[in-house]
Amino acid sequence: MNLRLRGGALALALTACVAAACGDDGDGDDDDDGGSFGTYSASDYCDETCDCVGCSQSEREDCIDLVDDYLDDARDSGCDSEANGFMACLDEEGTCRDGDFDNDGCEQESSALGTCVQGGQSGAGGGGP
Repeated sequence: MNLRLRGGALALALTACVAAACGDDGDGDDDDDGGSFGTYSASDYCDETCDCVGCSQSEREDCIDLVDDYLDDARDSGCDSEANGFMACLDEEGTCRDGDFDNDGCEQESSALGTCVQGGQSGAGGGGP
């Protein structure tokens, strides 16, 4: 399995999503349906990725958990704006190419989110480059 996302800490976290496991979707219910920023959710991302690279149900669930944990970190760090931008970009730019899920057009958004989360900066006050 080879997931390709470039730029920033989220890209590194999402690159490993099929091989790792983490937490709940943060939406207040007991199911793990994938938290979201805007209209594109962790579940949406992982569905598209798994459809592209081929993964088991367990790997899909691990992916959702990892992405949800990272989005929770973004919320906790005040990086909602950056997370919204990155998830919207994944929705628009993410595509399957030759068995790899690729988001070539999202480097700036990914970098801004990674910088914000790593610095714990407020999304309202900026945190991106």
